[in-house]
Amino acid sequence: AQGRDAGAVNSIDNLSEHEIYELLKLQDAEAWRLAWEKAVLPEAAEFTDAEITDEIAALSGNDEIKEAYTALDSSGEVVGACVITETTGYDVGINTVTGVNADLAVSGVEITSMKETPGLGAKAADESFRDQYDGKSGEVGVSKTGADDTHIEAISGATKTSNGVTRGVNLALRTAEILLEGGNE
Repeated sequence: AQGRDAGAVNSIDNLSEHEIYELLKLQDAEAWRLAWEKAVLPEAAEFTDAEITDEIAALSGNDEIKEAYTALDSSGEVVGACVITETTGYDVGINTVTGVNADLAVSGVEITSMKETPGLGAKAADESFRDQYDGKSGEVGVSKTGADDTHIEAISGATKTSNGVTRGVNLALRTAEILLEGGNE
């Protein structure tokens, strides 16, 4: 497995969301991927490619695990996993990067691309929506009546999008559980 050094992009820890967006515009796949990984798992210093085993691939159903990485801190200790998924909401193609810490709780969610309805499903990219996942573990659900320890609150008028993002997060949580507890590094 190849590792990628988080220092490859200058001061990635200090990049703002706008600067991350600017990296995306450069279309440098390695730089943008690293930027999103650091956004969802900031304590990581290196991301090591993880094999998508048959066990992990079987989790996908109609969704897709595009890539998975084991995250290491500067001393080489495993601090979590980063999983890139593609799910369907109202439209096809909600691409999500989810960080999962060593305690198997969500450490961050970023939407890298989607084709959801502006003003409705596109609100999934808003920080206020994405932050609902932080700290959640196990199976995350979607509620129309409010968030709690195991549910996020759906975007009003965009339940399909909310469910699509949540499927990606749940897929990442299950993948991370296999990677972190199964010893696949």
